Amino acid sequence: MLIGTRTALRLMLAPAALLVATATLAAAQPDLLIRLDGPAQAEAGADISEQVTVTVHNAGSATASGTLGGGAGFMIDLFLSRTQIPAGFAVFSANYSDGVLLRGGRVSNTRNLLAGQAIAYPIGGTIPTDTPAGTYRLCASVDPGGRVTEANEGNNLDCRTLRITRSGHALVGQYVPTSTPPILLPAPPSQPARPPDLPTSGCQQVGRNVRDDGVVEFYYADGSIVRHFPGGRIERVAPDGKLSVLEPLNSPTPTLPQLSSGLAGWGQGLSTSLLSVIENYFTAAQMQSYLTSESGLTFYQKIDKRLRVISVLTRETVK
Repeated sequence: MLIGTRTALRLMLAPAALLVATATLAAAQPDLLIRLDGPAQAEAGADISEQVTVTVHNAGSATASGTLGGGAGFMIDLFLSRTQIPAGFAVFSANYSDGVLLRGGRVSNTRNLLAGQAIAYPIGGTIPTDTPAGTYRLCASVDPGGRVTEANEGNNLDCRTLRITRSGHALVGQYVPTSTPPILLPAPPSQPARPPDLPTSGCQQVGRNVRDDGVVEFYYADGSIVRHFPGGRIERVAPDGKLSVLEPLNSPTPTLPQLSSGLAGWGQGLSTSLLSVIENYFTAAQMQSYLTSESGLTFYQKIDKRLRVISVLTRETVK
């Protein structure tokens, strides 16, 4: 059967048109590149965030979706590695492991990145306190979750050599043998009892919220609200709006001795573990506010503060 000239010509041109359309579609893709600038040396436990800059550049020909664009978009991870490059998102831990995500080292709020555009993002970066001394790679990865389809998926990583040093005598989380018995810390002198929590008339707790400034709010069925502040202050807002306040009792404490070298690692490990528990309840902004509230505190004061905050955060009801 013969076909018309117009039909034959259409059949001849269709594959070519399809190839052109396919090539155009393939070319219109983003291509995310990342540049990492950071220190050459840092101490275990140090916060290097002010020394680190990550810049993301879209070298492709289409917009790369950020997480603030109303859908799935790229994120950024900052991690410490010797041999391991995480497959996907890096995993955070307060303790060192090969490929560990640094505290505050994930940028989850990113903007859409136009073709040819570059944006520098602030990022956290606290080295785990138990990181052994040695040479590592500090690495930044863009779109570790693979949420953006790119023209080139193999250029999303940038690493810098980072030398980790230690000033302490013991490694956190490791047993340090000693020939002398452990030192028992003296008990502090008796102090005035802490004031009781504000009454809530026995009403059922119906909700809880942790604010960005670290204040924990408890909500009750009668409409009352109880607020616990990081410094120990407690407020109760009655259903009629009346405010009652309890201020913490501050009494001088004796100067406690420094931990011996054999117990220093244990003490720091306890402190870090308590901070990790708090971090599970706080957002990044809340955690930053809380850490600011610890500024200037001694080791023992930080331990006491963290125990009090955990007590509030894990409380189911306020009596």
